[in-house]
Amino acid sequence: GADLEGEAGVLAQGLAEGKGAVVDKANFLKQRENYYRLNGWDPVTGNPTEVKLRELGLDWAWEAMQKK
Repeated sequence: GADLEGEAGVLAQGLAEGKGAVVDKANFLKQRENYYRLNGWDPVTGNPTEVKLRELGLDWAWEAMQKK
């Protein structure tokens, strides 16, 4: 999902261990949003959109999500 704190923690852990590289937070968020949109996911939550679920024949999943 869109858990930035979790993602930031993973990135920080890699840096602390001498692995990885520094990532610009604003660019990361922009690219993540683009990735989500390209895959038919909500850019805020990271959940699949209604269109994507129906495209995959998962109408029931969309309807279940709306009941929550």
